[in-house]
Amino acid sequence: MKQLLPDPWDEMEKLYPPGTILKGKVKNLTEFGMFVGIGNGIDGLIHMSEVSYSRRKKAISDVYKKGTYVEALVLTVDKTQKKFSLSLKRLKDDPWKGISTKYHIGDIIDGFITSITDFGVFVEIEEGIEGLIHLSEMDDLQGKNLSEIYKVDDSVQVVILNIDEKDKRIGLSIKALRKSEEKTEEKVAHQEEGAFSTLGDILESAMNRDNQDVTG
Repeated sequence: MKQLLPDPWDEMEKLYPPGTILKGKVKNLTEFGMFVGIGNGIDGLIHMSEVSYSRRKKAISDVYKKGTYVEALVLTVDKTQKKFSLSLKRLKDDPWKGISTKYHIGDIIDGFITSITDFGVFVEIEEGIEGLIHLSEMDDLQGKNLSEIYKVDDSVQVVILNIDEKDKRIGLSIKALRKSEEKTEEKVAHQEEGAFSTLGDILESAMNRDNQDVTG
């Protein structure tokens, strides 16, 4: 009976050539990607690298759930190997485009750690935009390894040191953030000290006037 029926893969090649945008239902999420039901018992695979510009698997699993519908771009239809590859990422704009106008040197931002290396920590500040906190820009590690202090998906607050939109690089710093916080605290302390000094001068002046009135 099966052999008498038309091969659904023949129809898929005609209906969904590469570049077609289709709608499908998420059937399963795995470590390597997401399977989407297309129809006629055929599932398309959106590889993890094609799901999002983000490298954070947790962020991806929070957005896409089993049973939800997604729009995807057809990459390839391989009838011989019966493989149907799709992409969600390619329907979105490159997140690095215009990044130098969105963020500026000195901005304090929050992000999530995506990977930890011997030379520093990579932090995602928004989907697909990662910056590096070089080892030299970390806070006092007190002789510990980075992996002893930080974990993937930890949230961190950093300051932007430099932005290279062309080469898609952003330099981040925790050390500079701490220095900025210390300067702010010193400034507040000086202002408060000055306020107390001024208040003391006012009280002393008032007391002197009162004494003069009494003796007068």
